[in-house]
Amino acid sequence: ATPGADMLPRLDVVSLAAAERGVRRLVRELFASRAQKGVHIVEAPCGVGKTRAVVEFLGQHLALGKWPGSARVALLVDTLDRARELHATLCEQSGDPARVALLLGRNKENCHDLARAHTLGEHLYSPGAELCRKCEAGELGVCEYLNQRKAAEAAAVVVAAKQALFSEADDLRYFDLVVVDEDLVRHLVGSFELDRTRLDVWAAGMDEHPDRYPKDAPERVLVRALSLAVGGIRYTRPVNPEQALHPLTVPLRPHLRAVAEHLGMTWQGFRDLVTALDRKPKPKGGRQPFESPWANRGERALRDPMPIRAFGVLVSVLARELDDSGRADSRLWLRAEQPAHAGDLPDGAPLPAKVVAVRPRENVLDLLAGRRGVLFDATPNRWAVDGL
Repeated sequence: ATPGADMLPRLDVVSLAAAERGVRRLVRELFASRAQKGVHIVEAPCGVGKTRAVVEFLGQHLALGKWPGSARVALLVDTLDRARELHATLCEQSGDPARVALLLGRNKENCHDLARAHTLGEHLYSPGAELCRKCEAGELGVCEYLNQRKAAEAAAVVVAAKQALFSEADDLRYFDLVVVDEDLVRHLVGSFELDRTRLDVWAAGMDEHPDRYPKDAPERVLVRALSLAVGGIRYTRPVNPEQALHPLTVPLRPHLRAVAEHLGMTWQGFRDLVTALDRKPKPKGGRQPFESPWANRGERALRDPMPIRAFGVLVSVLARELDDSGRADSRLWLRAEQPAHAGDLPDGAPLPAKVVAVRPRENVLDLLAGRRGVLFDATPNRWAVDGL
């Protein structure tokens, strides 16, 4: 929701001081009321003092003892340097540094297993769930990353670079007010890619559970269909061999009809298969057995190559992609890599391709909708924010 004119004056007809007062009033209204949930967008040019007004308001409330009980505020900015700057200011203004925490993401100074944590994150696993729970440093209480997160739980105000908090998005549930400085959209939308290698890794994982995934299992059929889709793009050579080319990106859905026919299925039969997969109970922990990142239970060695943890999201997005709502947009695409110049490949040659899936991060959206939020943005992407 966007605040009404009575909550925030128009910045093109008021002084800078009046604009700052308007920002403080909005934050005060949201801070004091538990009824105004949702993200309020404050569109104002850089230099108006939006973030400064919030910091001063929070610092004064802490310093004057006006803080309402156990209320918690998250202040999220783009960079760690900016987070450090605002944290230092809040500590000084509040006079109570213990109630203001700086939350850091994983780095080589605070994480004992950074390489594996990054690898898991790149494959859409939660390092906290997969790694931290069985980390020796964490069990011994010497993991600085986990210790600073635990210390932040007692802070009234937590300042962080956005990625440090959005990477563990469930933590948003512990805040009453979330203030975001510029650009929220890229943290609300996620994407992943499935090439033939990643699809083959899923298939190999199913081979390890033959009783659960026989040859005609719906999961296998879907992976086989997607493998055919990414392997079925052929090059159409332009007349001019010197023409410069770019990657070819097209919606996935039209290609799936031909794939279904190749597999001996009707289009309705294929759609029913996807719908049935989407309605199946979700596995414990949220990932399929063939998506496990671990090569074995004892040594806790990561698989190489590692599967991507995206099957459930893929099925969910695909089920909605195949409905008959007549939607004009698409969230599943085929992207084929064409040669740099038209003459570099013969006509009809296979092109390396991948499925690109774009989907809202629904858990983040739900968590933000369930609490009070403020987005300060000089140029908000209103189509994306409103559409999500």
